[in-house]
Amino acid sequence: MIIQELRNNCRISFENLARECGISANAVKRRVNKLVEVGIIEKFVINLSLEMMNGQYLIGSIKTDGDEDENEFVNLVGKYSMVTHSFYDSLGYCVLFAEVPGAKGFSELGSYLRSLKHTKEVSLHPLPRDRGGIIDLTPTHLKVLQILRDNPRIAISTLAKKTGLTARKARKAVNQLIDSQAIRFTFHLKLNAGGATMFVIRLTWDEKQTNETKIINWFKSNYDQEFWYHYTSAAEPVIWAILVVDHMRETEPILRNLKLVSSVNATNMVFPYPEKRFKGLGNVMLDELLEPLDH
Repeated sequence: MIIQELRNNCRISFENLARECGISANAVKRRVNKLVEVGIIEKFVINLSLEMMNGQYLIGSIKTDGDEDENEFVNLVGKYSMVTHSFYDSLGYCVLFAEVPGAKGFSELGSYLRSLKHTKEVSLHPLPRDRGGIIDLTPTHLKVLQILRDNPRIAISTLAKKTGLTARKARKAVNQLIDSQAIRFTFHLKLNAGGATMFVIRLTWDEKQTNETKIINWFKSNYDQEFWYHYTSAAEPVIWAILVVDHMRETEPILRNLKLVSSVNATNMVFPYPEKRFKGLGNVMLDELLEPLDH
């Protein structure tokens, strides 16, 4: 519950979190500090909404000839400004997530990835995602965002001091940004930190026999603790289900039971290698908006 609430709004107070979770504010604070300490919460961040950048979110995979230096190849993938993070999976594919500005950006990213030495095949899937909202950013908003970019959870009193605004104006500006949903207040999540094992099941299904909702409900009914979230392709009947277990041996029975589900084909199960994060289109555009204030 704490992770989900913080992903939706990382500025939520310990007191409000405590009310949601039914425990004390001090207990919530200890748990949040522990999540940060072990690395499950890597970093609190702000991002432009997809609506603000007129963008689309996607997942891609690159099949290579196997002769590349993996670290170097990931860096080349991330060199393109649209890419937010990339990693290799246990099957040897280079996986990436990206924010692209519409169909043109989709095409340009594909062309770039196919041009890389060692690339044999590129598969890109647009992902349905909440597009958020849009807001006309005022000079006050930009002044506040310049500070929030480095510390999204900064106290209003400190924010006011750093921006030269009154506490009331600083709070009003932050609330406008949050309420508009034009700025996402969230964090980078690393589910396999702290000794847990995160894995991804890629599956397809027969659209005449079942649908995405039924498949997700199956995960929630049978593996509510293990199942965290999923990505669904907007172009094909493909789901990437993200699960977390205490030990790798717990993955096999999940995959075995999934194979018994009618009309569903679990094509593979992969363990992501450590991922590398990049700025992505949203942060590049945010930096451009704030550039006049940075100089």
